[in-house]
Amino acid sequence: MGDWADSVNSESAGVIGRRLVATLADSALWHLVDRGPRSDAECRLLASMAAQLYDETAALLAADIYKGAASPASHAVGVLRDIGDACALASGQWPLVERDWADIPSRAVIELAIRLYEIDNWAASFGLDVCLTSDPDSVPEEAFGRLGPPPELTRADFAAQLGVVVEGYDRVRSLLNDSSTSTLVRKSEFRSAVRADISSGRGWVVWGRGHLESDVFPAAALPLYVAQGVFVAITTDADARDLFPSEGFVSDLLSADPVRQLLEESNVKLPAWASN
Repeated sequence: MGDWADSVNSESAGVIGRRLVATLADSALWHLVDRGPRSDAECRLLASMAAQLYDETAALLAADIYKGAASPASHAVGVLRDIGDACALASGQWPLVERDWADIPSRAVIELAIRLYEIDNWAASFGLDVCLTSDPDSVPEEAFGRLGPPPELTRADFAAQLGVVVEGYDRVRSLLNDSSTSTLVRKSEFRSAVRADISSGRGWVVWGRGHLESDVFPAAALPLYVAQGVFVAITTDADARDLFPSEGFVSDLLSADPVRQLLEESNVKLPAWASN
């Protein structure tokens, strides 16, 4: 997966900070994210950047979740994956009417998170200068307009969505592991569906913040993690067995007692590998 250590130490934290600084300073990248339409070559470049950011941060993200960590370094990892989402979503030719629905993270929203979590101050402790270009005294309008599932959805609806996501991930990995079908999931139609899943996954995280208890909330990110993992698989030559989230990670996330209880109450059946 990337050159990450299994936990945050000064060396890996410095790597995260340098990666964040370099990505924010890449004006050509942000020009592509913020404008459209884009050429096929530009879309491929954005998709490659998204896959790279997802892959580089996967191991550290998993380690932080296992530890329940919430440090500036882990928040920086989250910001890098937000930038990955921006690149992945912008790598598609969204019709203008659907761009708001896609909820492509803007530079201003990403910088808001950097300031809120004081990631810029954390980076400065490593001698790094995070380039922030937005007005520090204003909150971008799109920060209030995050689209997500309808608020009337219930916990049972969420549990059902987890079942759908796990079943779909199971099928995709099976297709990827079979040389006769692996090319099917790399077709443009499937890539469009995965981008939509990334957008939807971001929405479930937003919904979860307002509707789930703290001990269930980590599972709200699973649809997003799965969509990001599938995006890596269809954009690169990564082996399906090396993808994040792994079988073990999914199983651990869903086997937490509060999550397991929710799934049982909602009569959601999972594959054997995801319910151990």
